[in-house]
Amino acid sequence: MDDEEYSRVIHEFYQTYRPLQKRYNLRLHSHFDVYGNDYIEIWEYKGDVRGSRICMVKEEGEVACYRRAIEELKNTRATERIGEMRKEQDKKPNFKKDLNAGILDELTKGGKIKNAVGLAGEVKELAAVTNICGLPFSGYLGKIETPRPSGDMDEVVIAFEENTPFKQNGVEFDVLREFAAGSRLLVAGKMQTLKDFESGRVLVYVLAEFVALSPKAMQQDDVALVGELTYNPVHRVTPRGKHIADMFVKVQNVLTAGTCYIPCICWKETADEVAEWQQGDKVKLLGRYQSREYSKLKNIDNEESRETRTAYELSVNYIERVGEVKDAE
Repeated sequence: MDDEEYSRVIHEFYQTYRPLQKRYNLRLHSHFDVYGNDYIEIWEYKGDVRGSRICMVKEEGEVACYRRAIEELKNTRATERIGEMRKEQDKKPNFKKDLNAGILDELTKGGKIKNAVGLAGEVKELAAVTNICGLPFSGYLGKIETPRPSGDMDEVVIAFEENTPFKQNGVEFDVLREFAAGSRLLVAGKMQTLKDFESGRVLVYVLAEFVALSPKAMQQDDVALVGELTYNPVHRVTPRGKHIADMFVKVQNVLTAGTCYIPCICWKETADEVAEWQQGDKVKLLGRYQSREYSKLKNIDNEESRETRTAYELSVNYIERVGEVKDAE
């Protein structure tokens, strides 16, 4: 086999294949052996689940297989097959997507509100504070717990000013006593971040505009944002094969009157989709405030140790791109 010819054919194949792969989440399966059992298959995947086969070629020899695959991909039959499958998928109602879109529209009042959080959970801890991350703040800082659909619990950091708690008939009460550990609170506000310049850590929290004791409230954890991407999303695949995209969405910082950046994480097909987006794109999204523990390696005086920390972020359930950078150019 001529090495130059082999390289040229392989290069041409991937030039043809990769744009379709990214657009339609395709995967390549190939097999070549000394017995002539050579073939290439291309499948469409839905997340990590294999869907329909787009094409299959069997030829004698690796180069011949790739040449035939190039012809198949360039042939309109392959793209028409993909288009037909997508049309069939579009006909099927996506109830979860429609529900999330409806919740997003309700929380943002049709996009007029850029940052909205609705929470109902049980108090884990609460304390009176005079500052947050060194910024003067007279009120309360604490955590409430909300359950995920899996049953795992998320910690949500909340902050609210002294005059925020709802007072029935205007009657004053002891906030720390009424909002004791285990009490169920109904919270509405905005998702925010603040950097503690002394420790270098960033606090991801909900600044509450409404807080009330609500023992019968159904537990809730909904966050809706309308903003722009601060950086290009970072796409990665975990050792277990999960597709993930990390990104930051820029929103208004209520306490500083500047801007802050909300860490967000997308999963599966959504991660693959947003991986193609870029810094400055405008998005609207719905998700839940999520907490997760991780281990950080520390080196103090040449002695290594591991410290367990908790990361806080917005886990995205639904996202739309509502404006691209090129639209503004």
